[in-house]
Amino acid sequence: MAKINAFFETFLDQELYSKLLGRSKVVRIYCNIKIRTPTGFIGPYLAIIDTGAHTSVIPARIWKMSEHLVLGDHYIAGLVPNAKLDVKVGEVTGVFVDILNNSKEYKFLSFLSPTDRTPLILGFKELLSEFKLVINYPENTVWLEEKSQTTSPEQK
Repeated sequence: MAKINAFFETFLDQELYSKLLGRSKVVRIYCNIKIRTPTGFIGPYLAIIDTGAHTSVIPARIWKMSEHLVLGDHYIAGLVPNAKLDVKVGEVTGVFVDILNNSKEYKFLSFLSPTDRTPLILGFKELLSEFKLVINYPENTVWLEEKSQTTSPEQK
């Protein structure tokens, strides 16, 4: 069972800073992931761990080099009404990594972006649902922990 360290990025939104008298801190959680290609792995890539995203989003520069399976067409829509980004839905395989550890390989459903302007976002569907995410911002600690492999009576 691997424990993969992640980290926080904290910064001020300068535009909000003047409007909100300093209450403009933005906090993001990042980790590193490598993506399987036909010849091995590429990366590590810095990815946003997004606890509000149901599906991961992979920029074109990454998924086009990856070993992937396109399952269909879809779109991403969000906060802006009537705004959407057409994407492919597909499967890719990735490995979470830190300086000392790596997870096992995970195949996961992703939105494959047609552009590099989208960030690499890791969502819950078929990926983060496989990990315990431990977040302790006041202590500046965050990590992903693989679910323990339980052995059924048939496997003994």
